[in-house]
Amino acid sequence: MVFSIDFKHDNDKTETLKFQHSEFQKSEPNLTSMHTFDENVSENVNGTNVLQEQLFCSTNVQIDRGSIERVNMELPENVSGEFKTYMDYRMISDSGSMQYKLQQQAYTDELGFRRINDDYLIAIGTFYSENVGDRFIVTLDTGLEFTATIGDIKDNKHTNSTNQYIEKNLNMIEFLVDDNVLCNLALKMGDVSYAGFEGEIVSIEKIIGGVEQ
Repeated sequence: MVFSIDFKHDNDKTETLKFQHSEFQKSEPNLTSMHTFDENVSENVNGTNVLQEQLFCSTNVQIDRGSIERVNMELPENVSGEFKTYMDYRMISDSGSMQYKLQQQAYTDELGFRRINDDYLIAIGTFYSENVGDRFIVTLDTGLEFTATIGDIKDNKHTNSTNQYIEKNLNMIEFLVDDNVLCNLALKMGDVSYAGFEGEIVSIEKIIGGVEQ
């Protein structure tokens, strides 16, 4: 079954996400990444400009669900995951780490997101996984569903007691990006919601076992 979500975009383009197994495991100490949201920024951005840039940054996503096993993961209470931070992938500089090795196989898409096998590369808390290369399906309340591969692990000292989110900004998922390509609005707001990922997180499902290619 194919699940598709349409967003307005200057160029009418559909991306197909296919599932592939990844064997990467985390073998190096956690790499920590944080992006602090400046509340003053939102007050200085003109509403019309926000709308125009948001349309420009949006993307179309189409997912081939294939034959997979999905394990639903518990979400934290009273945390929506609506604020989605980012980090530039070049912050991962330890050439001996699995995080770094995974980046050597990744690419930057036209919107600035780091991808591997069409999955988005993300950083996430240890509650969900301690293994670089594990894969998930994330669903937002807008209906958008996308696959993601863990490219970095959040340090426990920066997350809540259950290691599900960053206490400082309530961020659950952090996207790995290329700052030189990510759209200006997302850069200004510190939130990739303005690059096509707006909405609260309603489910995080771990992908288990083999999948259709």
